[in-house]
Amino acid sequence: MKGTFAWLPWCVAHIDFLIGARNRMPVAYQWSIHYLTHKRGARLIVGSDANTEQRAP
Repeated sequence: MKGTFAWLPWCVAHIDFLIGARNRMPVAYQWSIHYLTHKRGARLIVGSDANTEQRAP
């Protein structure tokens, strides 16, 4: 499967694993908007690092 025909079942499966409709609805909405507009969301993992905090002035 390729393209939209593969993307739709993938989305349904992943949204199904989210807990509660309160989480599913915004994710489904955001994914559909991003798919239609071809915009990419920021996917950053930001955390504190003990070594970085010690080096900061």
